[in-house]
Amino acid sequence: MKRTSYAFSTAAIALLTACPGPEGGNPSQLWLAPDGSEVIMRLAAEEPPPW
Repeated sequence: MKRTSYAFSTAAIALLTACPGPEGGNPSQLWLAPDGSEVIMRLAAEEPPPW
């Protein structure tokens, strides 16, 4: 029983994380972009300008 629930939980998590949101989905590539500082970064959908 425990093995079945573990397999079901793993499958459910994998399916839910692969589903895109209602706004049209996730970008195919994410970039690390500076967020006001050289040491603080954020994820951006577009390629940031070079340093």
